[in-house]
Amino acid sequence: MAQKKIYNDDPFRLLGLDHQPALDSIIERYSTELLAYIRNIIIDPELAKEILFDAYQKLWENRKAIAAMERPLAWLYKCARFQSLNVLKREKRRFTIGLDQLTPSQAPGIMENDIDIKELKKEIQAAVNRLPPQMQLVYRLSREEGLNRKQIAEKCKVSESTVKNLITGSLKQIRKFMNSRIKLLLL
Repeated sequence: MAQKKIYNDDPFRLLGLDHQPALDSIIERYSTELLAYIRNIIIDPELAKEILFDAYQKLWENRKAIAAMERPLAWLYKCARFQSLNVLKREKRRFTIGLDQLTPSQAPGIMENDIDIKELKKEIQAAVNRLPPQMQLVYRLSREEGLNRKQIAEKCKVSESTVKNLITGSLKQIRKFMNSRIKLLLL
């Protein structure tokens, strides 16, 4: 009798019994807050709804395992988060253009106040040239030669985490340099 009450109170447990109304109950109960959680990561409301739907689909596909979990709601949130982050990564890859591939015709309206693409490239190169030698090397291998972290680590004989830290550090320094240059140009 106590077990039956737990199942009645917890629709996640009923999922393990292939109980479709339990999924409907979960959707009704958690959709608003889960969608708000996704919208903190994904700005596009339609895309956020797709991710929510995908999270519920994964919930149904993994219902047997999830029914046995101690914290199934936490799993659902984690699933939504990972799917949101995957979408962001995919979108970032889709819209990332290499610096050498950027031309004025591809970037109308980006350059203002008589600054053109060539000038921007020069500024970025100046920022890269100011980096410490190891950061410079890792940045160039990553951004200019297109090597991944593992390849850079092997080539430079350092760990992948060191490569990651060097890339992160170089990007911060370049960003800082570029921000200071932009402020000077706006004065």
